[in-house]
Amino acid sequence: MAKPPPVRPTGVGGNPPSARVGPYGAPGSLLARIETAHDGDIIYRVTAIILVGPSPTLADARAAHRYMLWSAATLARRAGRATFTLYGEQANPNFRAHADRLAAQVGVPNSGRIPRAMTGGHPDYAVTLDAVKVLA
Repeated sequence: MAKPPPVRPTGVGGNPPSARVGPYGAPGSLLARIETAHDGDIIYRVTAIILVGPSPTLADARAAHRYMLWSAATLARRAGRATFTLYGEQANPNFRAHADRLAAQVGVPNSGRIPRAMTGGHPDYAVTLDAVKVLA
């Protein structure tokens, strides 16, 4: 029997969902959205995420991130896709390590790639996650 859908957390809205939790760039913040690419692939695009440090919105940001992963996996399955992409914009080493851990646990291990480099900034970073494993 499938798990019931999680409760939509504070700061998440829309269809497809987007998240805006906490003050931008501060601990306990998430700015993200789910997109469908031209080829039909589902992309969970993270513009900013800080899930460490003292903050009254830390639990909300973590819950929103988990919900967005669940939503992307659900949308991928509905679209007949086995996988979806977790894409971090200007991803620092901490995000890249987090994405690689997720890919090792519920995705395609060693799928990390730099789709776009930034001059003077961190490169974008993407991993492939398995929709069924994320939903399990």
